[in-house]
Amino acid sequence: MGTASVVINKLWGVDLSGHKRGAIDGIDGGIPLDTTVGEIVSDMSRALNLPRDTTYHAEYQGRRLNRSETLEEAGLEDEALLTLHPEVTAG
Repeated sequence: MGTASVVINKLWGVDLSGHKRGAIDGIDGGIPLDTTVGEIVSDMSRALNLPRDTTYHAEYQGRRLNRSETLEEAGLEDEALLTLHPEVTAG
């Protein structure tokens, strides 16, 4: 994770079914704002014990977040709830 100013202490996550819930707490006082959504999604999928052979994306307040966005760019706030969705590939 990055080294920007820290303002997020905890982010919550839930899988698409709503059955698995968990949180990521900031180490040493918080999660840096320059942390990418992709980093959080990876950490959250492990925290929720989701299948490792699946790629996930996050949704926040009805908006799909880009994995390359920082937490600041995504507008995430302390205690935000992210919903993790499995990526679906047509084929």
